[in-house]
Amino acid sequence: MAQINIATDIEDNPEEMRLLVHGKGIKERVLPVPGELARAIRRRGGDWIFPGRFDGHACADYVGTRIKEATSFPSHSLRRRFATFAYYRTGCDILLVSQLLGHSSVSTTMRYIGINTDLMRDAVEAMTRADVSDADRGRP
Repeated sequence: MAQINIATDIEDNPEEMRLLVHGKGIKERVLPVPGELARAIRRRGGDWIFPGRFDGHACADYVGTRIKEATSFPSHSLRRRFATFAYYRTGCDILLVSQLLGHSSVSTTMRYIGINTDLMRDAVEAMTRADVSDADRGRP
């Protein structure tokens, strides 16, 4: 993330801005950039999303520290929060979330997804509304 170069990693056209993500190894993927973020990148200009103090890009540790200060979450925790949010917002589309994160295995993605407390509460409330006698007879 610290090494995102606006000239080489951002494809900007009138319909959509897209980001070329360099994953582990030689894996690459292209992700759409949300509208508000795209507008901020266009306003910002320059060569790097996170410029270095004197030249080039900022180091990853510096960017991670600034993210934690701004959000109270370590940057990798934000990745997990994004995975969880995307999973539930896409109707539990694990393949889509796996592609967004650049995982080659859905099982890796599953480890990123947290429990949706609203769904847990709904499940518990549904159980309290269920007819106990039906449950005793093996019916839902």
